Amino acid sequence: ARFRSTPCVSSLDHFAIDVGAGTASTCVARSITITARDAANGVLPGYTGTIDLTTVSGHGDWAIKTGNGALVNGAADDGAASYTYAPTDGGVVVLDLSNGHADDLTVTVSDASAVVSSTSATLGFRVNAFVIMPTDALGTQGVAGRGPGFNPALSRRHLSPGHCSVAPGY
Repeated sequence: ARFRSTPCVSSLDHFAIDVGAGTASTCVARSITITARDAANGVLPGYTGTIDLTTVSGHGDWAIKTGNGALVNGAADDGAASYTYAPTDGGVVVLDLSNGHADDLTVTVSDASAVVSSTSATLGFRVNAFVIMPTDALGTQGVAGRGPGFNPALSRRHLSPGHCSVAPGY
């Protein structure tokens, strides 16, 4: 008898959704990393599906931070969008979520064709939040012998919509 080997093809089992630690500011977009994973929790580098994104609060707008796919943001401030992964994404995309509302939310990522849906941990957006921003032209990229520069600041959203500033005295 002859045996034929066929390659194993992992299929989508879930999405890992990293919303970061701590609270987010209503004045600064929060980067959300979404990774397509198989049942063994391995990254699916060949994933090219389309995901639907929603926030439980129904608030927020999405933008691509790192990724080569196509993003379609929903209506303004509805928390909804869709993203189609490009082959060069390697199964991982980082999207920025801007939310001008002080609320707690979760992000749900769904691939309707694969019948897979995952929900993030709770992310709290606050009117007053400490934000650490890189001050170096290289951003957060390290250079041997030189540490990156950062500037911590208390960011505050004022009563007039969209108006944010650094709180005085910080």
